[in-house]
Amino acid sequence: GGAFATCGEGSVCLTVGHNPQHDFTSFDNIASAMLIIFQVMIQQQWSDIMYVVWDAYSFWTWPYFIFLNMVGPMFAIQLFIVVVANKYQQVKAAQDAQDNAAVQLFEVKIGILQANLPRVSKLGTQDPYVRISVDDHVKKTRIIKNGALTEWNEYHMFPVRSASSRAEISVKLWQRYGPHEELARVEIPIGILDQDTEGTDKWYELESEAGEGEGTLHVRTQWRERDEDDWAELPEVVDDDDIEEEDAEDLDLGPWGLFRFYSRALAESSLLGNLTIIVILANTVAMACEHDCDEAHVDYCRTFKGRMELCNIIFTSFFTLEMVIKGVGLGPLNYLKDSSNLFDVIIVTVSIIELQSVIFLYQCYSAPPDPVTGEEEDCTSSSNGLSVLRSFRLIRVMRIGKLVKAFPQIQRQLKVITKTMGAVSSLVALMMLFILIFAILGMSLFGALSVESLHQDDQDGIP
Repeated sequence: GGAFATCGEGSVCLTVGHNPQHDFTSFDNIASAMLIIFQVMIQQQWSDIMYVVWDAYSFWTWPYFIFLNMVGPMFAIQLFIVVVANKYQQVKAAQDAQDNAAVQLFEVKIGILQANLPRVSKLGTQDPYVRISVDDHVKKTRIIKNGALTEWNEYHMFPVRSASSRAEISVKLWQRYGPHEELARVEIPIGILDQDTEGTDKWYELESEAGEGEGTLHVRTQWRERDEDDWAELPEVVDDDDIEEEDAEDLDLGPWGLFRFYSRALAESSLLGNLTIIVILANTVAMACEHDCDEAHVDYCRTFKGRMELCNIIFTSFFTLEMVIKGVGLGPLNYLKDSSNLFDVIIVTVSIIELQSVIFLYQCYSAPPDPVTGEEEDCTSSSNGLSVLRSFRLIRVMRIGKLVKAFPQIQRQLKVITKTMGAVSSLVALMMLFILIFAILGMSLFGALSVESLHQDDQDGIP
C-alpha cells in the first residue's frame, strides 16, 4: 500500500483493475500526478477526478482539490495572465520606441538626376515629375513643363530604419484635372544601411504597369547616420573610353553572361518574391486538401490523388527554378548568406530526392485500367518501397515560416511575443514548481490507491 492505503498484517496489497482514462488518471507516478494537477488547474472535468479519488479513499479528499482550485485557477493562472499581458505591453512599447529610434538613426539621400523618356520627348507636350516613396515617407520633384528635356538634378532626404532596403520611384504626368497618369515606375535598392559602405549611381530601366519599357532613369543614393556630417561615398565613375582591353575581355556578353544578368534582375525584382508567396500559399492549400480515401470504393479517389501528385511535381519544379535563379543571379555565396535561403536549399534538395516517388505515383494513378482484366493497378502497394522518400514531404510544412518574412507586421508580433515569453520565464518556472509540489503531495496522499471509475451501483451513494 501507499500513503493512507495500508495492508493488514500478514497480507499483501495487489493492483486490481485499471485506473480511469486508460490508466492515466492516478497518483502512482510523478508524470500522471502532474497531468492531474494540470487538468485541475485548467478546470477540465476536475470534479470527476475528485469524485473518483473520493470514491477510492475517503470523503475527506475534497479539501485537497478545493484548495488546489483556489490556489491554481483562481490565483496562480490569473496572476500569470496579468503578468504576461502587462509584460507584452511593456515589450511592445519598448519595440515601438526602438523602431522610432531606428528611424532617427539613419537617413538616405536619393538624387533624381535625369531621365530618358521616349514617349514624353516625342510628344513634347507632357509635364513629367517623379514621385519617391521610402517606408511611409513620400516626396516629389518639380514638374518639368513640356518635358522634352527631362533633367531634375534634385536630391531628397528620407529618415529610414536600418532594415529598409528599397525605394519606390514612379514617373508621373501632371494634369490640371483628374488623377495624374503614371507613366512608369521602378523599385530600387537603397541597401542595408549598416552594411553597405558606399552609395549607388545607376541608370534604371522604367516599366509601365503593362510591363512595357518606358525609358531609363538616372538615380543616385547615399546614406549616413543622423549624427554624422559626411554622406557615404559614391562609387567611382569610370568612362567607357578608360576601360582597358583586358577589362573589356572580362565582360561576359555570351549566353551565360546574359543568363546571369537576367537572373539577377529577376532575383532582385518584387515579381519573383510575390509569385513565390502565391505558390507557397497554393502549396499549403494543396497539403491541407490531401486526405486518405479508398480507391476501390470511392470513384474520385484515384483522380484526386493523381492531381495532387501533379501539383507536387509543379511545386517542386517551381521552387527548384527559384533556387537556380537566385543562386545564379545573386551568386552562391551571397545567396547562401541568408539563413532562409539555406533552409530553402535543404527543402528543395529533399523535394528533389522525393521527386522520383511523386512521378511514379502520378504515372500510376494516371494509367488506364488493364485492357485484359479491366482492373486498375494498386498504386499504394506498388509504392511501398518509396514510402520513406514520401515521408520527406512533411518537411515542406516548414516552408510556411517563409511567409513570416513577407509580412513585417507578423514578424514584428512574433518578435514581441518571443521577448515577452523570455521575460516571464521565471514565472513559468514558478508555475511548474507549484504543479510539482501539488503532484508530490498527491502522490503522498493518494498514491497506489485503486482509483476506479464510478459506476451506478456505488455502495456509498456518492454521485
